[in-house]
This record gives sequence, structure tokens and C-alpha cells, in this order.
Amino acid sequence: MGKFMKPGKVVLVLAGRYSGRKAVIVKVLCGYPLGQNCCQ
Repeated sequence: MGKFMKPGKVVLVLAGRYSGRKAVIVKVLCGYPLGQNCCQ
């Protein structure tokens, strides 16, 4: 799932407090333990 979420991409926030706003991905946080790469 993380393949299309790359730093520098412009996205549109769909839910939450900032819904409907534009954003730029700065860092992808996967939530996996250290040593496991989730973005493969």
C-alpha cells in the first residue's frame, strides 16, 4: 500500500479535521516494527 505514498506528492485529505484540504506527503509512517519494511 505504501508504494504510491511517496514524499513530495500532493494529496487531498478526505476525512478528519482537515478534510477537503490539500497536503504534501513529508514522511511515510507505516507502523511496522523496526527491521520490517512495509513499503515493498
